[in-house]
Amino acid sequence: MAIAFSFRLSEDFVSSFKNKTAPFGYRDAGGNSVGEITFLRTYSRKKEDGTKETWAEVCERVTNGTYSLQKDYAKQQRLPWSDAKAQSSAKEFFERLFDLKWTPPTSNQRDARRIL
Repeated sequence: MAIAFSFRLSEDFVSSFKNKTAPFGYRDAGGNSVGEITFLRTYSRKKEDGTKETWAEVCERVTNGTYSLQKDYAKQQRLPWSDAKAQSSAKEFFERLFDLKWTPPTSNQRDARRIL
C-alpha cells in the first residue's frame, strides 16, 4: 500500500542512496551487525512484495512523513511554506539520518507510516 505523503524527496536524490552501505557499525566474523539486526527487527517494515525495507527506504519514509506533517500543518494554519526550502532542508535531514548523525524519536520511525 503506497503512502499518500504530501511531501516527497526528489527521486534522483533518494536513488543516490539506494546502493550505499548503511553505517551500522562493527560486524562480526560472519558479517553480522547488531545494529543492522536491531534495525531490521524493530524499524524495517515489510513491503508489499514481502521484502523488508532497507535503511535508505526507512530514511525516505521518515523524512517524507516528517515533512508531510510540517507541510500539512503549515497549510492548515495558513503559514508560509516553500517547497524549494523544504527540499533543501529535507535532503540534509535525510543525509544526517542515513549517516546516523542523529535519529528521530523511535516512535517517529516506527509510526511514520501510520500517522498519515
